[in-house]
Amino acid sequence: MAVININNMIPVPEGIYVPKNPNLETDQQYRNLLNNERRIIKQRTEQIINNAHSVYNHKLTNDGKSK
Repeated sequence: MAVININNMIPVPEGIYVPKNPNLETDQQYRNLLNNERRIIKQRTEQIINNAHSVYNHKLTNDGKSK
């Protein structure tokens, strides 16, 4: 499973990235992995958003100098 590193996230403008569609993947194992990760992210969306807000506020408060 992948890890979401919220502290490494940066805004990416629309049109710069390409969304991944697991259903178009030919490798069944990779498709399953992507679908499992998507399911887990959906289950934990609120927690992920709360963590992102905490990191954002911490960076603002500490002038972006903290680790």
